Amino acid sequence: MIYEKNDEYCLTQQGTMGWTMIQGYGIESVTDLKALKERGPLYENHPPIATYLRNRFVSNPDFRTLFEVLLRRGGDQLSIQKLCTTLIDSYPTTFVNLVDTDSDDDRDAPYLIEQGRGDEIYEDPDYLKQLVHSQFISNTASQFKSLGVLDRKSPVIEPKSKLNPKNDYWLPKNFQLGYIRTISSLFECWVVTLRCRYQTTERDTSCTRELSSRKFIQESDFVGAQILG
Repeated sequence: MIYEKNDEYCLTQQGTMGWTMIQGYGIESVTDLKALKERGPLYENHPPIATYLRNRFVSNPDFRTLFEVLLRRGGDQLSIQKLCTTLIDSYPTTFVNLVDTDSDDDRDAPYLIEQGRGDEIYEDPDYLKQLVHSQFISNTASQFKSLGVLDRKSPVIEPKSKLNPKNDYWLPKNFQLGYIRTISSLFECWVVTLRCRYQTTERDTSCTRELSSRKFIQESDFVGAQILG
């Protein structure tokens, strides 16, 4: 979103796109943005901004993985312990990068995971509670609720001492994952279009191209819908 150049911070192309979008809502400062968020969940009151921010999360591989895990459980309760179990067993890097905290760890969780002893983490609620980063269950959870990733009934746990990994649940919503799937669909469409070159008759070629073009237009409209919310 930003980069440093000549001792100044500048917006990337994605940052410029986001800034242009929020300016359409009359936002000129961080204070304005906070006021906007205080009016209620962004996904309900300002869908384009929520969609854009979800897509920015998805551009990070670890958050994309977390979103995919949550989406598979959309509509169901998912305890913090179960979520961590899934991440440790199947996506250990995501757990270490997003959930784990480096402080107060006398057992070295990354080492345990590397040694195939991840169960020693998630089967010990007290140790798991010690590892979970406070930002993950508070600030991250709050943002996910505003963006429509988690249901509003999902708890924002503060302070961390109140966390009960076994009994505290997140409630993932059936949200749209973002532009990754759309790009995949467009790529498939592009492949179909290239196959036109190998049709044996002019009639088959014309027909295939027409169908492919229609699909491309539909997928392009879908991309626009994703960007605009």
